[in-house]
Amino acid sequence: MIEKRKRKTIPEIFSDEGEDSFRKIESQILREIIGKSHLVLSCGGGIVLKNENRIRLKDNSICVWLFSIPETSIKRIKKGSRPLLETENPLTMAHKIFTKRKGLYAETADIVVNSEDKSAKNVANKIYEEISQTFGYQR
Repeated sequence: MIEKRKRKTIPEIFSDEGEDSFRKIESQILREIIGKSHLVLSCGGGIVLKNENRIRLKDNSICVWLFSIPETSIKRIKKGSRPLLETENPLTMAHKIFTKRKGLYAETADIVVNSEDKSAKNVANKIYEEISQTFGYQR
């Protein structure tokens, strides 16, 4: 949604306008769509950096933290797709980012699902199972 709105890729937004501009549009789009029914919102990891976003997510959604260690995340990320990791040592930066954000993820998440070494289908099934058990939802 951010890329469509800005008509640029996320790396282009970071390069042309900076992270602050990206975070503003990220928050704006969250305000516009949060609370709509039958919506799965896949946020980037930085959405938790703003307190207002954490509050909106916590108050208007079931927030799932798909946990993985930085080593796994780095393997999954397409090169050039994450501007903050475009450094000499992406793994070191990933560890720094994770250390800074993990408390915010924990504060915001209703459910934590370990996504290490699991297929997308298995992770989806685990999310469904956790939501069903925690909130009583059924298909």
